Amino acid sequence: DANQVANEARTECVCQPGFYTGLVANEATPAPKGVSKEMAGMTLQTLYLLPGFWRTTANSTDVLPCLSPSHCVGGSDPSSYCADGYTDSLCAVCSPGYAAIGAGETLSCKQCNGSESATVVGGILVILLLLSFFLFILFRYESFDSEDSPQLFFNSVIKATYKVFEKVQPIFRIVFSYYQVVGGLGFIFSVKFPPIYSAFTSVFGGIVSLDFVSFLPLSCIFPSDFFDALLVYTLVPICLSFVLVGTYFALRPRTDPKSASVRNNLFKVFLFMTFVLLPGVAIKIFSTFACRHFDDGRSQLKVDYGIDCNAGDHTFYMLYAVIMIFAYPLGVPFSYFFLLWRKSHLLDGGQKEKEKVMSVEDALTAALKEREENERNNPSLKALSFLYGSYQPKYWWFEVFETMRKLGLTGFLVFLAPGTAAQISFSIIMCMVAMRVYSGCKPFIDKNINRFSEVAQWQLYFTLFAALAIKVNMDSENLQDKRYFDLILTFVQFVPMLIVTTNNFLEAKFIKKETVRSLESFRQQGGGGGLELTMFDFNPRPDPGERNKTKENVQATKIGSNTRGNQYLRVGTGGGVEATIAQMPREGWSLGDAPDEEDKEEGLTLKVQRL
Repeated sequence: DANQVANEARTECVCQPGFYTGLVANEATPAPKGVSKEMAGMTLQTLYLLPGFWRTTANSTDVLPCLSPSHCVGGSDPSSYCADGYTDSLCAVCSPGYAAIGAGETLSCKQCNGSESATVVGGILVILLLLSFFLFILFRYESFDSEDSPQLFFNSVIKATYKVFEKVQPIFRIVFSYYQVVGGLGFIFSVKFPPIYSAFTSVFGGIVSLDFVSFLPLSCIFPSDFFDALLVYTLVPICLSFVLVGTYFALRPRTDPKSASVRNNLFKVFLFMTFVLLPGVAIKIFSTFACRHFDDGRSQLKVDYGIDCNAGDHTFYMLYAVIMIFAYPLGVPFSYFFLLWRKSHLLDGGQKEKEKVMSVEDALTAALKEREENERNNPSLKALSFLYGSYQPKYWWFEVFETMRKLGLTGFLVFLAPGTAAQISFSIIMCMVAMRVYSGCKPFIDKNINRFSEVAQWQLYFTLFAALAIKVNMDSENLQDKRYFDLILTFVQFVPMLIVTTNNFLEAKFIKKETVRSLESFRQQGGGGGLELTMFDFNPRPDPGERNKTKENVQATKIGSNTRGNQYLRVGTGGGVEATIAQMPREGWSLGDAPDEEDKEEGLTLKVQRL
């Protein structure tokens, strides 16, 4: 009869490609993203997943993208979704006999084959070698006088290396801070960034956070998980800090210059260690609280899907993480502020008060001189120079703000609407506030460093905006468009900084050439017969030791004569090129009297005259 024919037809009916049955009785349901659109006759239990996707069970409708497409091979059998070497949720856990290299999107599982010991030992030796070289340069620099040493050339190289490091330190720190932030954005936002960008930022993020260990196959030698790494990354720095600070106080009774220098360098190493490790350690601490819940009831730690968040071990380590929050994300910035605040009267140089009675440039120069004088009278003050040395005296506190900015854009974000577009929106607001502070204060002594830091803030803003675009699916499904998006995002990560750095370098070279040309013109006019000038490129001021060997230090920008016919050097604070009068007088030339009020109105701060 008719009913029998209808039932037979329904039984023989199969879903067209792109649909499946089993979710709602007698209805075809469109296949979700990640399921093949070419397979016909699929049911809920036989959904055919594309490579790069995963689901918990055969009855799950929640098809999730894997952290890396290479981890998941797809198919219709949930037990075989993962590629060789990968297992568990999202195929983000290494199988027994494999070691994890990297983390997140860049995670790869390397099969243990017996050669890992050499790799690990070699990697550790390289790390120790680099660390030893850094410490050698730091402590060797002030432990000798290159003029008296028989190793003149070697010692000169050491001093030159140290001075170069001192000069590029502000740029070095800005770049470090930038990649410390962007290196963890993918994990914090649960955003799958494009592959080229992910590989680039993962490598740089690991380097600037000193997370070299994650790139070594340690699990082949020492089976470990995230909790083991958390203990190492939090306890080892604390032990090293006790050694460094303990040695510092042990040397405190000694008042000789060499002991004071060693003591200051020890404290600089301590501050440098906190600067480099803090953002990465903070992310690890806050990651202890970040779990991901799946539709089959499991809850696993996002940073290590092999850890069950419902287990007792996780509760213990959450309590441990709370203690570490007071030691690191809260303790370090507070320590910075306390150390600087205690010495603030020696650091600010009265710059704000000076700006009320003189120009901004002159107030900065006078405040810097006063701070340098305080450093000579209080040798222990230089132990904190890593925190304040790059900033204007009135912004002695700025490193505390910068530290809180980094923590706000890394660890603290874990608690703000995790995994949502709102979380990224919060980070964009924080970034805009920081941009306003940087552009309003211009805290660095060198205007070129201020420009460089603002570019870094804009780079971060565009990166966060790109993360928001990915989160709300604004990136096109077209493969070619995705590649362009990936290349542009990678381009933003380093090209603007490179352009600004190149521009600053060329600008400095141009100013130096113009200064030399002006000096030659001065000599041709009869003023240079007795004045011998040596060009130095210091930033922001000449080393005090160099100043003691010279008559006077000025920044030369123009040579000429004023309206009353006096020969002079017109000096200023621009360009970062300093002319140091190294030998005088000769053939009857000497420094002139201090500029009077009329001279100052013409912009003169130093005069030269014939005897």
